[in-house]
Amino acid sequence: MKITNRFPGKLSFIVLLIFLAVSGPAVNAQIALSFTGLPTVTGSPGTVGATYTYNNIGTMGAIRLRGVFEIISITGNATLANMDLTNGGTDAAWQPIINGSAASGATWGMRFRLSFYNASTGAPVVVSSLTASTIDVDGDGGNLREYVDYYAPTSYTVESPSALSVQKNGSRYRFTSPKKAFQDIDLKETTVNVSGHYENQQAIILELGAGCVGAACSATGLARQYSVNFKDQVVYNNQMIVLPVHLVSLHADKVNGGNKISWVVTEEHNLSRYLVQRSSDGANFDTVHEVPYSGNSVGEATYTYTDHTPPAGLVYYRLSTVDIDGHSWFSGSVKVAAAHDSSTLVITGNPVMNHLRFEYVTPVTQQLRLSIVAENGQQVKGAILNVQKGVNMIEYAEVSDLKKGLYFLIVTDSQGATLRQEWVKM
Repeated sequence: MKITNRFPGKLSFIVLLIFLAVSGPAVNAQIALSFTGLPTVTGSPGTVGATYTYNNIGTMGAIRLRGVFEIISITGNATLANMDLTNGGTDAAWQPIINGSAASGATWGMRFRLSFYNASTGAPVVVSSLTASTIDVDGDGGNLREYVDYYAPTSYTVESPSALSVQKNGSRYRFTSPKKAFQDIDLKETTVNVSGHYENQQAIILELGAGCVGAACSATGLARQYSVNFKDQVVYNNQMIVLPVHLVSLHADKVNGGNKISWVVTEEHNLSRYLVQRSSDGANFDTVHEVPYSGNSVGEATYTYTDHTPPAGLVYYRLSTVDIDGHSWFSGSVKVAAAHDSSTLVITGNPVMNHLRFEYVTPVTQQLRLSIVAENGQQVKGAILNVQKGVNMIEYAEVSDLKKGLYFLIVTDSQGATLRQEWVKM
């Protein structure tokens, strides 16, 4: 099926998201959700914390569903020109228009949380199976490249080969378009489509935006429209891609003769190899070693590699996980410098509901200063904590009172070295 452009003027930024939901044993078919009419707005429109409520988006068994979108973060100078265009586009779709501009190498975008509730009682509704398909993730033929972020999907599907590049950072998967512009919205143009799959979720988080390569670019004054439809399904030529591995931990430590990189994984599926990558600036990485898949698909597997010729100064490492079809995923990075700077910080279970849990590995027994900082830079919580040499599993339970949104956990050790990780409060 081809959905043609029915908007006046030039549309150079069109993205269609398709959501298909199934929940509960009484529901046997995919649910068609409909976003029609104007939503009820609370908060300051177009700003972080604003919510947009649609009181009747469809039914799931005997439950009438309410859908609530919330803006949880804004990147760069993105502005919401229209939360839901109702006089054009595809029927029953949620159709926001996001404008912005950025210098070369920068991005702008908006992150949304979509939550499901019982429209009659207001109680949260957990959807057992949810698919979000992003259609026509393309460029403008110049310097603009669109992107879509999926947070903590169970798996995702792309065409093979795909024109989209994918990069993993923690629980976030970012799919970035080519520069090429594709006309209209076409479900069959699967090389620029991606479907994220979720299991047992009451809410999902997506970010929609664009970045610039080459010269600066701008969406201001142009109809940068995203069209979100909840009833059509994308059919790919390839099979679903299951994330090939779950990374439990990644550490880098200074040892005699070099830097030792070690990682623990579980649930290895369709895996080919790991690439150990190194950087001196934390941005530009080169592969320094290849580690083949051990063949252990059940339980935990531990891998190690020692870099015997690291450059001087601060060194960053990350993993590129490559599956048997050649698709790759990137881990977050860890760093090695002086002995006191070889600690690692890993947040577990992100996004976070009530309890912030993290792993802190340190070569010495010491005292830490913990800070939780909101996206606007304001510290909202802090604590002093004593940790022992080795692995420390820490639960910081006092986050249930925080508002939903993006936060940063900042850990400062006794030598003044700081580790920082992003997390999302649900």
